[in-house]
Amino acid sequence: MAWYKIEIESDKIKSGELSDITAQFESHLRLADYEDEMALFLVKPEGVSSGQATKLYFTPSAAQKAINILIKYNGKECKKPEKCQLVLLVGVSRVWDSLF
Repeated sequence: MAWYKIEIESDKIKSGELSDITAQFESHLRLADYEDEMALFLVKPEGVSSGQATKLYFTPSAAQKAINILIKYNGKECKKPEKCQLVLLVGVSRVWDSLF
């Protein structure tokens, strides 16, 4: 199974897209009974005016169970991100031991 990411531009963050994705993902996580390997991670761009998008990474289990979010927000398959870049946005802390 593959990792997936969604990139959100800063103007979409301000309009609430990140909050919407987070809320939708939390619902999926509850339905999956807080599965250990289901998580949503965040990588913020460097600097306030960097012009780079905020990146959200879905674990393979998360991608499988929250496919509707990936479709709606144009998620793309990607390589597994480096642990040092990530902030756990939604999920259980056990995910670090399970996946990294």
